[in-house]
Amino acid sequence: MTEMSAVILIAAAVMFVMFMGRKGKSGMGRASLMEKVENSDKKTQRNGNANEVQQIIAQMIRFAGRRKMRIVCPGYVLYGEKVCRAVLLLVGPFGVLSLRCYGYGGRISPASNGHEWQQDMNGRRITIANPLNTMEEDVQIVRNALNAGGFSDIPVIGAAVYTRPQVQLDIPAGCRVFDRKGLKAWLESDALSVKGPDMDLEAVTKYLTELAQKGRDVVAAQIESDREKAAAEAEKKAAPAAEEEQNNEHAND
Repeated sequence: MTEMSAVILIAAAVMFVMFMGRKGKSGMGRASLMEKVENSDKKTQRNGNANEVQQIIAQMIRFAGRRKMRIVCPGYVLYGEKVCRAVLLLVGPFGVLSLRCYGYGGRISPASNGHEWQQDMNGRRITIANPLNTMEEDVQIVRNALNAGGFSDIPVIGAAVYTRPQVQLDIPAGCRVFDRKGLKAWLESDALSVKGPDMDLEAVTKYLTELAQKGRDVVAAQIESDREKAAAEAEKKAAPAAEEEQNNEHAND
């Protein structure tokens, strides 16, 4: 991968992440307010932004380049009606890695119900997506897609990274959920040095890239549809107030 190709790849991926983010402030998933907690934060903390995702993508491109691996970015592989929501896929002799990015700041930990995770930040607690569940969903989509394309022996693993520099992870060990430093350390370990079955890196990368382009189109269309529905709903709610205001004006004539 040339330096110019890497720059173009980063720019395209980040622009799409920012496009997705217009649906909500973070663009990283829906969260509902659960309860207030004691605020021990001395400084106001914030969630992440697209620049932090760009940094992770750049880090992974450098890693792939040094090891002659391949990157599919974004990794929105489409299989059936399901789309993998990985920020990128790393393709190498070990198999395929699906990587998700989350921009939540503060302290991240599993919720007491054992199914969801939670974020504690600035005195508030919200539930957030369990990255272990979404990781497994992404892995299954990619695995099914590979099987359908005749690449059934290729191992697929998942990982997730929280992109905020000061995020605190209070999570089970060994679950491949990292902060930025943890991801770097994991990549520099021997985790991805195990060689899987013989595979044609170029053929696998091309196949996944084609499916990811289709998945990106599906996600973009869904975002646009949701945006149009939201605008129509807002217009519908505003109509009675506008009519009442107009009637009041006529009454005062």
